Amino acid sequence: QGGSVIDKLIEKMIAAPPYELPQIVGQNLKEVSNPGFFLRVAELSDKTEDASRKEALAALADNIVATLEVVSKRAEEQMDDAAEIVQGILVKAAEASGEFKMPLSDERKADLRAKIVEDREKIDEGVLSTIFAYMKKANEDGLDGLVLIFQKVLQLFAAEELLASQPSNDVLKRLLAADAEEWDAVLGAAMEGEEAETDEETMQGAVQACIETVVLQKASGSYGQRVQAEFLKELMARVRAVANPA
Repeated sequence: QGGSVIDKLIEKMIAAPPYELPQIVGQNLKEVSNPGFFLRVAELSDKTEDASRKEALAALADNIVATLEVVSKRAEEQMDDAAEIVQGILVKAAEASGEFKMPLSDERKADLRAKIVEDREKIDEGVLSTIFAYMKKANEDGLDGLVLIFQKVLQLFAAEELLASQPSNDVLKRLLAADAEEWDAVLGAAMEGEEAETDEETMQGAVQACIETVVLQKASGSYGQRVQAEFLKELMARVRAVANPA
């Protein structure tokens, strides 16, 4: 079955116009960068008596090698761009001295959020994967403060993404605009007393609407989906805790 998949991919590449090859290679990088792919191209070339097909298979192998070099270079450039964006965000969490002081001051949090709003369109899967990689390294190195800063960056990014979807629930909007440390106070003011503005069930519905309009629209298993899902999971845990105090 694996050979059949590879054969279909090879035929698709032979039939495709040259300008489409980089996109096809990029979409099938795992298969194409495997040495077995080129062995299969060679096998197909050995099996055929058709001179034009031999020529097409040889040209395909050469084109793929050249395309892989371009795709690899582009991936490296994208990694550099992602690292630059992450560093630009991280700078906003630092004091004037260049040091990181924990907990972050309100001013640093505001600077971080403003930078994330500014760069939100640039924060793609490459940037998010870079943040997770940096966060893992910081954790391994025992840099707990830096881990917390990266977590705050992801939290603020999730909030801004959800705000951009324009949720209709006013309490949810206030929660997304507030810092996570303020959630309990915002929820308490909205859910307690005779003049309660909302309840657990209503908030559950508002969060579910966000899941449907934002989370499920992202690629399954993507970093973007993971960040949003974890953010909303934590938000709902806070809602339940405030609605059902021990």
